[in-house]
Amino acid sequence: MKESIIKQMSEIVRDIMRSNQTDFTEYDLKSLANYDGVFLWLVHPYHTHLLLLDHKNLAKMVESEAGLYMFCQRNTWEDACLNETNCGKETRLFLYDGGNELAPVSLDFAKGYWEGLRDWTLFQWQAYHGMEPIPTDFNIPIVFASDETEAEYEKQLEYAAQHNDESLKNCFERLRNRIKMGSDHYVRISQDYQERSFLFCHYYGGQPHDNGGIIFHGYPDEGYRVANSVQLSPSYGWSTHT
Repeated sequence: MKESIIKQMSEIVRDIMRSNQTDFTEYDLKSLANYDGVFLWLVHPYHTHLLLLDHKNLAKMVESEAGLYMFCQRNTWEDACLNETNCGKETRLFLYDGGNELAPVSLDFAKGYWEGLRDWTLFQWQAYHGMEPIPTDFNIPIVFASDETEAEYEKQLEYAAQHNDESLKNCFERLRNRIKMGSDHYVRISQDYQERSFLFCHYYGGQPHDNGGIIFHGYPDEGYRVANSVQLSPSYGWSTHT
């Protein structure tokens, strides 16, 4: 990276940051040592985030299927950094586009800039793969271990409806709405040894990943059930445990 740009960044850090400048000295400077491409830089009084956005880095993001799916679902580090919640009012944003100056930009501008790069990257991925469709289905399928397990789930849904309770349904919906990691990503549901309870496991890439239980904790008319699980805020109905 050009010495003039590093000097500008050092001056910005001196003016804005009140403490903990190691993000800049230990990470940003090392990342820029052999880099001369485009980047967005976020500077907060207590931390910095450097987003390297040259075409080579963007192409690497979507090399794997998991990376492609995260990219398409806007679940990248870049998206997180440019989120209004994470990018507070004290954060200053700067763009380096290859010139001789580091330009201050607004959050809206930075988000639009990133969106344009995202569209370009997806178009390039599609062209490289013979115009293969870009993933758009991010709903994770539920697969029951057996017909008996599915029948038990339907039975418990009816039981929950008798108590005007949607906690079991909500537990399943949260599993389906996780970040999808690939076209073969699904959730396998099996029965647990605890009454009215289930086990789940996310599978993708042909391998099991995070797992846990959907545990029934009873209703007021029958008493609370611990069911060998821990709830920091005990509640009735079903709850997801990992």
